[in-house]
Amino acid sequence: MTFTLFLFLFLTSSLYAFTAQVVKVSDGDTITVLTEDKKEARIRFYGVDTPERGQAFGRVATEHLKTLLTPTVEIEVLDQDRYGRLVGLVYNSAGTNLNQQMVADGYAWVYTRYCSKSFCSDWKQLQNEARSAASGLWRDRDPVPPWQWRQGKRSSSHPDKELSAPFSGNTESQVAHRESCRHYDCKHCSVEFQTAAEAKNAGFRLCRMCN
Repeated sequence: MTFTLFLFLFLTSSLYAFTAQVVKVSDGDTITVLTEDKKEARIRFYGVDTPERGQAFGRVATEHLKTLLTPTVEIEVLDQDRYGRLVGLVYNSAGTNLNQQMVADGYAWVYTRYCSKSFCSDWKQLQNEARSAASGLWRDRDPVPPWQWRQGKRSSSHPDKELSAPFSGNTESQVAHRESCRHYDCKHCSVEFQTAAEAKNAGFRLCRMCN
């Protein structure tokens, strides 16, 4: 670990940091890595939010993240979310902070609700600059933030009920797993559903281990 990264960890009060191999890119702000002790971990990028699958620029944001990632990354863990994902800052082998870079390149919003560190104000400035330059998703004059898009999905699917956690479907076993399930990122989990009902309607049965 470099002195610069060590100093940054100290200043941001991170829980811990580790190096891992990237094994899957779920979307523009979530990846799965393999740790040195051969355990998989899902990583949610801290403080940013990118378009969802099925949303405008969702695929483009995911592909852009892939161009920034290197086979091995450094992860600075700041928190853990309710789905069991580690939330943190991700650095590629060149030392680039990918959370920040996705914002600067115009493929992510600063997730103000969950971005409370001192550097978040700098990220907000980078977002404004990307918007002024019409970079990335800002080519759209009025792009819909992912949290608003998700809320719209909730309202249309369950107007009187909070939306369940997203599900991933294993196309071989036809089993759907919750996002908190350890099998969520399985090899053949290539389709996603917003609700259990949606998964069932598509012919999938719910995983007994996580439902």
